[in-house]
Amino acid sequence: MFEQRPNPIAFRALMVVASLALVAGCGGTVKQSSAGATSAAPVVQAPVAVTGLIATPGNAQVNLTWSASSNVTSYDVKRATASGGPFGQLGTAVSTSYMDATAVNGTTYYYVVAAVNSQGTSADSAPASVTPAVVTPTPPPVTPPPVTPPPVTPPPVTPPPVTPPPVTSLPAVAALSNVQAVINGSGATITFDSIDGALDYRVYELPSNNNIQLASDGSVVIPNAVYRCAGTYQVAAPRLEDATTQDHGVTTRVASGVDGYTRSLAEATLGYVYTAAAAGLTPVYAVGNPDIHSDDDYFYRYQASREKKYTASASEYASLVASGWRDDGIAFYVPQTASAATKPVLTNANLSDPDYGSRYYVNQGAELSSRSTSLGFATAFNVLATAAPGSRPLMRVFYQTAAGRSHDELAVGQAAFTRIRYQGLNNPVATVHYSGITAATTLVVEALDKGCPFQGVVSSQSLAAQTFSFGTYSITHQPWYTVADLQKTVDSGEVFLNGQYDGVVDRPKAIARAFVSVAPKTRQQMDWMSTAASFSETFTPLACGAPDGNCFQQFRAQSNTYDVSFLSAETSHWQAGNVLGEFLINYADWAADTNGKVRITVKSQKATLASSSYVHATMEVNSVGSARRYPQMIVSDQNIPVQYNLINGRSLILQTFGDFPSRVDLEICDHVTWDVNQQCPRFIFRHTFNSSGAISGINPIPEEDQFMAAVDAPTKFDLYTSNSRAYIFVNDKPYACANLANKSGVSPVPVPPIGAATVTFGDALYHSGADDNFLVKMPGGYMNRHQQFETNRHYDNLGFSSGVAAPAWDETKSPCSSTMTKLDYDPSP
Repeated sequence: MFEQRPNPIAFRALMVVASLALVAGCGGTVKQSSAGATSAAPVVQAPVAVTGLIATPGNAQVNLTWSASSNVTSYDVKRATASGGPFGQLGTAVSTSYMDATAVNGTTYYYVVAAVNSQGTSADSAPASVTPAVVTPTPPPVTPPPVTPPPVTPPPVTPPPVTPPPVTSLPAVAALSNVQAVINGSGATITFDSIDGALDYRVYELPSNNNIQLASDGSVVIPNAVYRCAGTYQVAAPRLEDATTQDHGVTTRVASGVDGYTRSLAEATLGYVYTAAAAGLTPVYAVGNPDIHSDDDYFYRYQASREKKYTASASEYASLVASGWRDDGIAFYVPQTASAATKPVLTNANLSDPDYGSRYYVNQGAELSSRSTSLGFATAFNVLATAAPGSRPLMRVFYQTAAGRSHDELAVGQAAFTRIRYQGLNNPVATVHYSGITAATTLVVEALDKGCPFQGVVSSQSLAAQTFSFGTYSITHQPWYTVADLQKTVDSGEVFLNGQYDGVVDRPKAIARAFVSVAPKTRQQMDWMSTAASFSETFTPLACGAPDGNCFQQFRAQSNTYDVSFLSAETSHWQAGNVLGEFLINYADWAADTNGKVRITVKSQKATLASSSYVHATMEVNSVGSARRYPQMIVSDQNIPVQYNLINGRSLILQTFGDFPSRVDLEICDHVTWDVNQQCPRFIFRHTFNSSGAISGINPIPEEDQFMAAVDAPTKFDLYTSNSRAYIFVNDKPYACANLANKSGVSPVPVPPIGAATVTFGDALYHSGADDNFLVKMPGGYMNRHQQFETNRHYDNLGFSSGVAAPAWDETKSPCSSTMTKLDYDPSP
C-alpha cells in the first residue's frame, strides 16, 4: 500500500466588503430602504392592564384575542379552571392573539392576559371564560359573485382528504389542519399547517390500545415505538429590527421603523383568515415577482425574501404565473365579499422607486395615512376583523433587503409568523417523513410541546466512538447506533429518529394530532428501479480501482446490485445499508480535511443517452447541505468505478451546492476529473437572460430553504436528459431547463455525453472541519453539534429509464438556460 498525504486545502472566508466591491465593480447597485428620522426615545413605563380579552371556543382549542397595549414587548397568557384562579402561566404571545391547543373539550377555562415590557408586567386583565367543544367552522354567509373562468386553471381549492380519527385510547388533543400526504413507493412525506407553541413534530404507526400507556405526567408511553421527528430548519438568521449585528443583507421588522413609519407589535396582525377551503371563502394566491430587483442576489435569501403579490383574483393569478411569476400557491382563504364582519387589507399599486421601492400590506389607519397617496393604495382582499371559529391571525413581517426590493411578507398563525420573522434554527419543520411502509396502516402525526431528544447517530451497523490524531489536532467521532441499539438504551424501548434536542429529560407531549391512512404505492415502471431488498444485500470488499493502484483512504465494496466507493473516507468510519426501508450511508472525510465522496453506481444495467429521446433518472434523498456537503446524481459515459474514469469521457452531474442559500446545479464534465475543489462548468438557473446575454430577471424556481433545510425530510430529484436538452424537477415541480446543445459563457465549451451511460447516486463531504455554513452561519445548531465532522444520506426510490419522451415544459414561463459559468456565484446583472 502506498501512503499519500492530501494536499492542503485553503478554504475561503466570505467577506461582506468583497461582496459589496463585486456588486459595485460589476455595475450592480446596492440600496437600502430608507427608514424614518431618528428622534429621542420616549421614556418607557410599565404597561397598563390589558383590555378587551375575548375567548372563542374551538374543537379542543381556544382562540384568545385582546386589545393592544402601548409600549409592549410581549404578553403573558394564563389559565385557570376556577373563576378566582389560581392562574398558571400558559404561554407567551408577541401579538394580540394566542391559541390554546391544550384545552380539553367540555372543561370550562378562565383566561387572563398581562402585558410585559422592560419595565415590568402589568396587572392581569379581566378574566374571560369559555368551554371548548366540537365545532364546525362557519364562515360569514355571503352570496358568491359571478365568476368568469380564467384562461389558466388555478390549483383546486377543495379541502384535502382527512382520515377520520380511529377508535384509540390516545388522549384527545386539538386537530392538525391542512394535512397532506405524498406517497412514493414505501415512503410517505406529510405536510400540515404549523401549530402555535409546537417545538417539534413526529410521526409513528398507530399502536393498539393495549400498547398505549399514560405516564404520571400525562405523557403517552408506547413501548418500542419508533418515532420519526421533524427537527428544526437549518437556515441562517437575519438581523432583527434595529440590531447592530451583521445583517447579511436582510433585516426583518415588526415593531420598528419601516420607511418613515414606526410600526407597533399590535399592527403586525392584519385580521383573521382560514387555511382550508369552505363555502363562502375564496383563495388568496401568492406569486413571486420575477423582476431582477425583487430579491437579494448577494446576501441571504429565503422563500420569504422574494417580493410577492397576494391576489384574490384567480384570473390575475393565472396570468402572472403564465408570465413567469413564481407560483407559491394558495396562501390562505378569505371571505368572498366584504361585510360588517370584515375589513380591507390594502397594498400599493405604485412604487416610490421603480427598482427598489417597497411593497406594503396595510389596514386602514395611521400607517396608511402616513404613506403618500401617489403610491395608489387599493384593497387587495378582505379579512375578518375579529377571530371566528376556525380562523387564524394573518400577520406581516417587513423584509428589508440591502440588494433587493423590501416588502411585507404575510403569514398565517403565530408559528408561521415566528418562522419568517426569526428564521434561524429554532423553528420546527412542518413536514414529517415515514419510510418502510409494507402494508396499509394508519400513521399518527403529532405536534409536540418539547423537542424530540437526541439519542444518538443512527446507522445500519453499530460503531463505537473513535478519536483520530493528526499531528497538531485530533478528531473525535461520536458512536453510531442501529435502531435496535437505541431501543436498548431506554426502559420503554422508544426511539426518536432525528431527535435534535440535547438534554431533554421530560417526554414530549402531543398538543395537536392527525391520523393519516397510508399504503405502499406502486411506482411508475422504469428500466431499473431500486428495491428495499437491494438495500439489504451483502457487500463484498474489493480493490478501490484507482488506475495507479493507490487506495489510500479509499474503500470499495459490491453487492449484486451496487458498486459503492467511499473516497478519502475516515478509516472504519463508513457504513451503507438498509434502515427502515431506505439506503442509509454514513461516513466521515479523512482528517476532516480532505475531499470525501461516495459513489453508488448501478452495476447490472446502463442507460442510453440519445439526441432524439431522453434518459429519466430519479432519486429521493435528504438534501440539507452546504458548499462542503451535498448529494449528487451522475450520468456518465464511463464505467465503474466512475470517479476514477471521469477524466476519460463526458458526464452530467446534478447536485445541490453552496453555503446558505444553496442552489441546484447541473454541470458538464468533458474529459476532466470532477472533484469538490475542481467543479465543472455549470448552468446558471436562477436568472433569465435577454437577447444580449445580460441578466434580465429571476426564474420562477422555489427557494432552497423550502426543500433543503430539513435534516430528515427527503427531496425528490428528477433529471430528464438527452444530449441536447436537460430538464430538472424538484419534488415533482419544474425547477430548471438547460440547453446542452447551445451553450455560452465558458471556454472551451463542454460537450455532454451520448450513448451507453452509467447512473451513479452519490454525495460529497469536503474539509468538514471548515464547513463555515454550520460553524459560522448556524453555530450551535444540530448540524454543528452532531454532524460537523461526518454526514449521512438516506436514499430511496432510485431509478432510471431510457428512450422516454421529453416532459411537459413551458419555456415561456421557465426559459431554458444556455449560459454557463465556472464561478461559485452568478455574474452580476
